[in-house]
Amino acid sequence: MKKIYSAILLGLFIILNTNAFSQNFVTKWSFPVAKTAIEINPTTSGNVNYTWTATSGASGSGSFTTANSYAISIAGTIAGDVVTLSLEPQNLRSIRLGYRPNVTLSTNTNIIDVLDWGNVPWNSMNQMFRKKTIIPIFQELSFIKKV
Repeated sequence: MKKIYSAILLGLFIILNTNAFSQNFVTKWSFPVAKTAIEINPTTSGNVNYTWTATSGASGSGSFTTANSYAISIAGTIAGDVVTLSLEPQNLRSIRLGYRPNVTLSTNTNIIDVLDWGNVPWNSMNQMFRKKTIIPIFQELSFIKKV
Protein backbone atom coordinates (compact mmCIF):
# COMPACT_ATOMS: atom_id res chain seq x y z
CA MET A 1 0.00 0.00 0.00
CA LYS A 2 2.85 2.36 0.88
CA LYS A 3 4.44 1.69 -2.53
CA ILE A 4 1.20 2.60 -4.29
CA TYR A 5 0.96 5.94 -2.47
CA SER A 6 4.62 6.63 -3.20
CA ALA A 7 4.10 5.85 -6.89
CA ILE A 8 1.02 8.09 -7.04
CA LEU A 9 2.84 10.96 -5.33
CA LEU A 10 5.83 10.56 -7.65
CA GLY A 11 3.53 10.56 -10.68
CA LEU A 12 1.74 13.71 -9.51
CA PHE A 13 5.06 15.42 -8.83
CA ILE A 14 6.30 14.62 -12.35
CA ILE A 15 3.07 15.84 -13.97
CA LEU A 16 2.97 19.06 -11.96
CA ASN A 17 6.67 19.69 -12.50
CA THR A 18 6.38 19.16 -16.27
CA ASN A 19 3.40 21.52 -16.52
CA ALA A 20 5.11 24.18 -14.42
CA PHE A 21 8.14 24.26 -16.68
CA SER A 22 6.36 24.18 -20.02
CA GLN A 23 4.10 27.20 -19.67
CA ASN A 24 3.66 28.77 -23.11
CA PHE A 25 4.30 32.35 -24.22
CA VAL A 26 0.83 33.55 -25.29
CA THR A 27 0.01 36.72 -27.24
CA LYS A 28 -3.19 38.26 -28.60
CA TRP A 29 -3.43 39.95 -32.01
CA SER A 30 -6.17 42.06 -33.61
CA PHE A 31 -6.83 42.19 -37.35
CA PRO A 32 -9.19 44.93 -38.57
CA VAL A 33 -8.66 43.56 -42.10
CA ALA A 34 -8.15 39.93 -43.08
CA LYS A 35 -4.52 38.78 -42.85
CA THR A 36 -2.81 35.54 -43.81
CA ALA A 37 0.19 35.66 -41.45
CA ILE A 38 1.64 36.94 -38.19
CA GLU A 39 5.20 38.10 -38.77
CA ILE A 40 7.82 37.45 -36.11
CA ASN A 41 11.60 37.45 -35.93
CA PRO A 42 12.62 34.74 -33.46
CA THR A 43 15.91 33.45 -32.13
CA THR A 44 15.70 29.78 -31.22
CA SER A 45 17.87 26.95 -29.95
CA GLY A 46 15.79 24.33 -31.77
CA ASN A 47 12.26 23.59 -32.88
CA VAL A 48 9.47 25.87 -31.51
CA ASN A 49 5.92 24.51 -31.74
CA TYR A 50 2.94 26.87 -31.84
CA THR A 51 -0.84 26.88 -31.98
CA TRP A 52 -3.28 29.67 -32.77
CA THR A 53 -7.03 30.21 -32.55
CA ALA A 54 -9.19 33.00 -33.96
CA THR A 55 -12.49 34.36 -32.71
CA SER A 56 -14.06 33.30 -36.04
CA GLY A 57 -13.27 29.66 -35.22
CA ALA A 58 -10.25 29.26 -37.47
CA SER A 59 -7.21 27.61 -35.90
CA GLY A 60 -3.89 26.07 -36.76
CA SER A 61 -0.55 24.82 -35.55
CA GLY A 62 2.99 24.37 -36.75
CA SER A 63 6.62 24.78 -35.84
CA PHE A 64 9.69 26.77 -36.81
CA THR A 65 13.43 26.70 -36.19
CA THR A 66 14.45 29.85 -38.02
CA ALA A 67 16.43 32.73 -36.57
CA ASN A 68 15.19 35.09 -39.25
CA SER A 69 11.94 36.73 -40.21
CA TYR A 70 9.19 34.12 -40.12
CA ALA A 71 5.52 34.25 -41.07
CA ILE A 72 3.11 32.15 -39.02
CA SER A 73 0.27 31.25 -41.38
CA ILE A 74 -3.16 32.20 -40.05
CA ALA A 75 -5.12 31.07 -43.10
CA GLY A 76 -8.88 31.25 -42.72
CA THR A 77 -9.02 34.34 -40.54
CA ILE A 78 -11.43 37.13 -41.43
CA ALA A 79 -11.57 40.90 -40.93
CA GLY A 80 -12.21 41.71 -37.29
CA ASP A 81 -10.64 38.50 -35.99
CA VAL A 82 -8.70 38.41 -32.75
CA VAL A 83 -6.03 35.70 -32.81
CA THR A 84 -4.45 34.07 -29.77
CA LEU A 85 -0.96 32.73 -30.53
CA SER A 86 0.72 30.28 -28.16
CA LEU A 87 4.44 29.43 -28.49
CA GLU A 88 6.12 26.59 -26.61
CA PRO A 89 8.94 28.02 -24.49
CA GLN A 90 11.68 25.37 -24.43
CA ASN A 91 13.65 26.52 -27.50
CA LEU A 92 12.48 30.13 -27.81
CA ARG A 93 15.25 32.60 -26.86
CA SER A 94 14.15 36.00 -28.19
CA ILE A 95 11.46 37.35 -30.46
CA ARG A 96 10.42 40.51 -32.26
CA LEU A 97 6.64 40.50 -32.46
CA GLY A 98 4.88 41.65 -35.61
CA TYR A 99 8.27 42.32 -37.16
CA ARG A 100 8.92 42.66 -40.86
CA PRO A 101 12.03 44.47 -42.05
CA ASN A 102 11.37 47.67 -43.99
CA VAL A 103 7.62 47.68 -43.26
CA THR A 104 6.00 50.70 -41.69
CA LEU A 105 3.91 50.42 -38.54
CA SER A 106 0.68 51.21 -40.37
CA THR A 107 1.03 48.15 -42.61
CA ASN A 108 2.21 45.78 -39.91
CA THR A 109 0.15 43.42 -37.77
CA ASN A 110 -1.23 44.53 -34.44
CA ILE A 111 -0.35 42.83 -31.16
CA ILE A 112 -2.77 43.91 -28.46
CA ASP A 113 -1.73 41.90 -25.41
CA VAL A 114 0.67 39.43 -23.86
CA LEU A 115 -1.63 37.01 -22.06
CA ASP A 116 1.13 34.89 -20.53
CA TRP A 117 4.91 35.37 -20.54
CA GLY A 118 5.30 31.65 -19.89
CA ASN A 119 8.55 30.04 -18.86
CA VAL A 120 10.68 31.16 -21.80
CA PRO A 121 14.43 31.23 -21.03
CA TRP A 122 14.87 34.65 -22.69
CA ASN A 123 18.36 35.56 -23.92
CA SER A 124 17.12 39.02 -24.83
CA MET A 125 13.96 41.09 -24.90
CA ASN A 126 15.67 43.80 -26.92
CA GLN A 127 13.31 45.20 -29.57
CA MET A 128 10.59 42.67 -28.72
CA PHE A 129 7.99 45.30 -29.61
CA ARG A 130 9.97 46.92 -32.44
CA LYS A 131 7.84 49.16 -34.65
CA LYS A 132 4.98 48.80 -32.16
CA THR A 133 3.27 51.25 -29.94
CA ILE A 134 3.46 50.25 -26.29
CA ILE A 135 0.72 47.79 -25.42
CA PRO A 136 -1.78 49.69 -23.20
CA ILE A 137 -1.56 47.16 -20.37
CA PHE A 138 2.16 47.93 -20.01
CA GLN A 139 1.99 51.73 -20.08
CA GLU A 140 2.40 52.00 -16.32
CA LEU A 141 5.54 49.83 -16.37
CA SER A 142 8.46 52.13 -17.11
CA PHE A 143 10.92 49.29 -17.80
CA ILE A 144 8.84 47.98 -20.72
CA LYS A 145 9.63 51.11 -22.76
CA LYS A 146 13.20 49.80 -23.09
CA VAL A 147 12.07 46.45 -24.50
